[in-house]
Amino acid sequence: MSAPTKILIIDDEDDIRLSFSAFLEDSGFDTRQAANGLLGLAEFKVYQPDLVLTDLRMPHADGITVVDTLKKTSPDIPVIVITGTGLIGDAVEAVRSGAWDILTKPVQDLGVLELAVNKCLERSRLIVENREFRKRLEDVVMAQSETILDQQAEVEVMVNAAPVGICSLDNRLNIRRVNRAMLSLFGKEDLEVSGKQIDELAGAEMLPPEVKEVLKSHPNHPLTREWKRGERSYWAHLAPIPGSKGHCAGYGLVVEDVTERVKAEQQEAHLQKVEAMGRLASGVAHDFNNILQAMYGFIQLGRDAATIQDAQPYLDRAEKVVERAVGLTKQILTLSRRRDTSRETVDLNEVVEEVGIIMRETFDRRVVCSIQKMQGLPPIIADSSQLASAILNLCINAKDAIIEKLEKEGCAGDGAARRSEITVRTRTACVSELDLTVDPDAKLGEYSVVEIQDSGCGMPPHVMARIFEPFFTTKAEGKGTGLGLAMALGTVKKVEGWIGISSVVDEGTTFTLHFPIQRDISAPVPEKKSAPSKAPIGGVVLLADDEEAIRSIGTVALQRLGVRVVTAADGQETLDLLEKEEGELKCVVLDMTMPKVSGDEIVKIMRTRYPRLPIVMSSGLPQVIAGDATGIYFLQKPYSIPDLADMVRQAVTAVR
Repeated sequence: MSAPTKILIIDDEDDIRLSFSAFLEDSGFDTRQAANGLLGLAEFKVYQPDLVLTDLRMPHADGITVVDTLKKTSPDIPVIVITGTGLIGDAVEAVRSGAWDILTKPVQDLGVLELAVNKCLERSRLIVENREFRKRLEDVVMAQSETILDQQAEVEVMVNAAPVGICSLDNRLNIRRVNRAMLSLFGKEDLEVSGKQIDELAGAEMLPPEVKEVLKSHPNHPLTREWKRGERSYWAHLAPIPGSKGHCAGYGLVVEDVTERVKAEQQEAHLQKVEAMGRLASGVAHDFNNILQAMYGFIQLGRDAATIQDAQPYLDRAEKVVERAVGLTKQILTLSRRRDTSRETVDLNEVVEEVGIIMRETFDRRVVCSIQKMQGLPPIIADSSQLASAILNLCINAKDAIIEKLEKEGCAGDGAARRSEITVRTRTACVSELDLTVDPDAKLGEYSVVEIQDSGCGMPPHVMARIFEPFFTTKAEGKGTGLGLAMALGTVKKVEGWIGISSVVDEGTTFTLHFPIQRDISAPVPEKKSAPSKAPIGGVVLLADDEEAIRSIGTVALQRLGVRVVTAADGQETLDLLEKEEGELKCVVLDMTMPKVSGDEIVKIMRTRYPRLPIVMSSGLPQVIAGDATGIYFLQKPYSIPDLADMVRQAVTAVR
């Protein structure tokens, strides 16, 4: 009986080490433990394990140090990093340092741990075997043989035992000999290929016409290339066989299926893509907020000027859409780590009603949208804006599935209405032990539930298995990014919830969003605000913003306070007007990202030269006011006209 596989577990938490060790030993592995990276590296030298499990954040020497060290000293030993940070940057750093796999704490199903261990051990075995075989094969090919006939049978056995495809060709690319792996690689085990062109075995993709032209002009040069055939990726190396007079007598061809390696490289590229998105998000959000600010102001000014009462409901809805866009911007900023998620008491019925309005106004009229709300639905704790975006993303997905089905069937008009429906309903649910056996993502407890049911085209099992993967989409290019459902799942998981899914092809799909009920809170009560003072405040207010539309709207809003408004389009112009209007200025409304001189620099100058002059800072990005914040106020873009007026009035009144 062979000795058990040895696994070294490095983690500074005793319970985690003990639970992993107990589970793995029950599965037939031999384990040892270390409480930090330094002890783990020392134990590695003594124990000589076959695989290492290491935590990422540890005292003395962290997981990255362990991975770096073992990559240099024992590159063939698999290292699996188990992290509880949940940060993409940590995962990327670990992979770049040499980690073979990444698992996230808590590892709720230890079967996943065993699967990762076995996968890495198998990969290690194949790497060693492949390296040893390639070395043996190179020695055989390059070595001169005194008696080719004596060695022919031995070479043939070796070649046929090889896990890669091997073939010898004449100088016209006709097949001389081929091993079993080559035939198996292309599904031609029963084909008699001797004397046939290599294209008949491997397909024209391996050596297309332009590559053959290169071989004709440079017959003695080796050639290496990769290509795809269907969903598989292949690597091939073509080496010339020199003849007795120095000419090319033929070629030796080695072909390997590298599909899994290519997938691993694509996965790393995907992680880099996600990281880049996070870096770009905050900059995009700032520009987007400037546009929203102009939209917000013009909509409200238009409402004030409207004389036809029928226009009022449309203005209200337009304002709601802008507020939802504001929430989307906050979500982008949260993803870019530039602001915290706002958690509050949320009535799911109100969120569903808002989504229903957007659905009825914007969805294809062939799609019937039905909202069914449970009265007295218990509240939850979440970010209402992110919740609405998640539910809307799922509803959009449902709408697209229905349209796809209608287009396939050629349905149109009211005749298809009965079968073309999205139903969003709220209810409660109690998850029992029995439910846990049905849905692996379920958790015990009481939940407020949002159910989104459609009568669309449905999904086959292999699509359902990948539906929440980032960038996975079944839509045509340009019609979907593959991020909507992934973001929806992330939003639900942030509040310790989960999503159930069921689907039948050609019948429809149901997404069931479960949110933990908070029994110790009551339904949200709208905040009552006292009516602002209407008395004019007089004097001069300086409005500084590099967006002309924001300056125009702000001027109108501030003039209602009975002040004279002067405006500046950049930082230098702001400083000039501060000096010119010093005696009359009552307040400065200051954008924080202006050209020439930044808002932060202007604030520092004003605190020195004009310490009693109140400042209302404004930005599309969240701000932290450093030092003494007396006389400084912050107004997050996009803001409403009343919010601007109230903030300026508050700032001026506080100085009196």
